[in-house]
Amino acid sequence: MLIRLVVGGVFLNEGVLKFLYPVAQASGRFAKIGVPHPDFFGPFVGTVETICGAMVILGLLTRPAAIALFIDISVAIFTTKIPVLLGALTQNKRTPGSWPIRDSLTHPAGHG
Repeated sequence: MLIRLVVGGVFLNEGVLKFLYPVAQASGRFAKIGVPHPDFFGPFVGTVETICGAMVILGLLTRPAAIALFIDISVAIFTTKIPVLLGALTQNKRTPGSWPIRDSLTHPAGHG
């Protein structure tokens, strides 16, 4: 029950923020990172997060809501976090422990 409240609350909060601050949280941010059609996907993602977050909190159709939120967070990670990580790894940033990861991603066939 506590996990449902926390997870659902986070998504519900983020969804509402996308409607309250669309330039900072939704379409403006989506346009900045290169999401196509940010004026459509900003409110769409806000709606999904708000409705599915509330569904998780209430325990209504939890599995379909969780699948939608999983897709939502996966797209968010792949469009924002992975490019930052790969950019840091390929620009010789000296993050502790990043060199083995960088080498495995940038030199999969060897150094030849």
